[in-house]
Amino acid sequence: MKKFLAVLSVVLVAAMLLTACGAGKTETAVSAGNSEYAGMGDGKTLVYWCEWNESETQWDVYKDTIARFEADTGYKVDVQHLGRDVATLYPAAIDAGEVIDVFDMNSTMPAKGYSANIQEYVDKYGLDEMVLPIYAKYEESVSLDDEGNWYGVPSQPFFGGVFYNKDIFEAAGITAEPTTWAEFMDCCEKIKAAGYDPMCIDDAYVEGVWSYQFGLALGEDAFNDLKRGTGDKWNATLDVAKAIEEMASKGYFSASTGGAQFPAAQNGEFAMGTAAMYGWDGSWVCNEVHDITGDEFNWGFMLWPCCTNDEYKVIETSCQQICVSTTSQDPAGAALLLKYMIDATTCEGLRDKCQCIPVCDGLDWPGALTCVQEAAKNAETVYGWCLASRAEGLDPDVNTLCTTYFHELMGGTKTAQEFVDHMVSGS
Repeated sequence: MKKFLAVLSVVLVAAMLLTACGAGKTETAVSAGNSEYAGMGDGKTLVYWCEWNESETQWDVYKDTIARFEADTGYKVDVQHLGRDVATLYPAAIDAGEVIDVFDMNSTMPAKGYSANIQEYVDKYGLDEMVLPIYAKYEESVSLDDEGNWYGVPSQPFFGGVFYNKDIFEAAGITAEPTTWAEFMDCCEKIKAAGYDPMCIDDAYVEGVWSYQFGLALGEDAFNDLKRGTGDKWNATLDVAKAIEEMASKGYFSASTGGAQFPAAQNGEFAMGTAAMYGWDGSWVCNEVHDITGDEFNWGFMLWPCCTNDEYKVIETSCQQICVSTTSQDPAGAALLLKYMIDATTCEGLRDKCQCIPVCDGLDWPGALTCVQEAAKNAETVYGWCLASRAEGLDPDVNTLCTTYFHELMGGTKTAQEFVDHMVSGS
């Protein structure tokens, strides 16, 4: 399973703001400050290439973090505010030998040749014990080697899955989240009988549905092969397509499904309370629709059961990476700065000021996202957003084609066989 986890990537990484703040720190949350680091950096400077501009709230938090780090250790941190351009600038700089100690990836995976192996300092500073267990697994999963060594630390995390309206579930007499396909279909029928659309979705998030279902149904190798191109191999998706066709035939998708362009369904049927579930979204959705839903929306979060084998408790998550550069002359100091950047004090600041999910263990989450917190705690397997891959030869045009026809399949204007025929022929 580790290799499936090792191919994680993400879309929509810029959308990181989440919803309303939560409360304080629990006893298990740990901040980095420790007198044993006093004097460690006297007379030394670390260079940090930062993706946050000085006007952004995230920088307000990290500025305080760096001040703590400097006061505790004696280091000085030379912060270069490069904004999101850091993602395109660091490769050439590191290739040229420029000394950079810490840099924000603005990506969900470390970069081979640029992100240093920091496992020695993960062990030394206890970084894996500081973060949520799911993010310790995540860092192992995106490792650049087969040993699961860390090449970065997690930042700005988010989760993907099915967000739903608990009040509609209650009105439909649903007392537990479905964990099998049969239970899921029964759930949809009860919601429909109660006078609501069971599910809606926009074009932007259809890939989340088909990648999750195909990935769980077919497994890593077959799923990656699908994304390398069209052809007869797509016949293997027929059973999944038939399950979605059945949903459409029973009226389990809203009328806009198949043509809704983001954010029409998210901000319409779902936020306005006529559809019970949004078929796939990121944990930023609570913040995105807050002006429509207000604070009273009763948020729920669940995972799709696989429609062919009932595999469950598989959660999609991703986060940005903060890395030590391969040109750093002081990786021990750079890794210590990473520790401060993910400690409890920093994560509390990001949560309270930016409504971000904490990567540090032992902290409450923003209020509306406690539903996601429970799912994250109970997840048995971690996949990245849309189960995208490091595997070679992947064709992005396949994603576009599949998303178009799968959306029409969900909308009932394509049959399962027609969907498969399109993907086989590539037209």
